[in-house]
Amino acid sequence: MANKVGPRISVASFFLTDLMTQNPKVLEPIKELLSEDNPAKYRSTTGKEFLDYFYKKGLDATPALTYFKI
Repeated sequence: MANKVGPRISVASFFLTDLMTQNPKVLEPIKELLSEDNPAKYRSTTGKEFLDYFYKKGLDATPALTYFKI
């Protein structure tokens, strides 16, 4: 449910599924909700690619999602 006051905040959530399969699912925005006025904010990725980057970058002050931002 969105707040009636203030900006709406969306949080990307990744679930640990299909990490080791030959054809992992691609996590991406719903294409029907995208337009020129409302473009994607993050590039498509897989859960494995996200976790590989997350563990490679280590614990620093930058969020892992910044790497996937368009």
